[in-house]
Amino acid sequence: MDTKKPQNIDEYKKWLKEKHGFEISDRTKTHYESVTSIIKQNLEKSDFWSQLTENLKEYNEEYLVKTEYSLLTPVFKPELDLKSFDSFLLKTFRKNILENKRWPDEPEAEWILPNNWFTKINDIIRTLFVVKYLDLNRIRCATYTSSNAR
Repeated sequence: MDTKKPQNIDEYKKWLKEKHGFEISDRTKTHYESVTSIIKQNLEKSDFWSQLTENLKEYNEEYLVKTEYSLLTPVFKPELDLKSFDSFLLKTFRKNILENKRWPDEPEAEWILPNNWFTKINDIIRTLFVVKYLDLNRIRCATYTSSNAR
């Protein structure tokens, strides 16, 4: 087997097929998009997301009382965005190949392959909170991991 390090995404796809038996095709992309869509829907229906979005008004009011300024714009509502398949595949390429100091052996955290993608990449779904002011002493942070969405 050729152990030449893939230099671009096309070589990476070929390497995935030859080394690990995973062909990246339209079917792979469709599967990724279906799974991420379901994850997004489940997150939007979750208690976590519901509580977080409900609490934003409270966080804004607390900040207003303490600082006399609104933290959020009056119409702010966070939206969930999905990482595109191309961006996702590029990230696996970076982690498996470009940033892998142990090449041609697997990275320290193991190969990121289609059979473990959703447990190894943790920014498939993301959101952005736009605030007028950032005061680290007064902001509460909520952490969400993919394991909470199951």
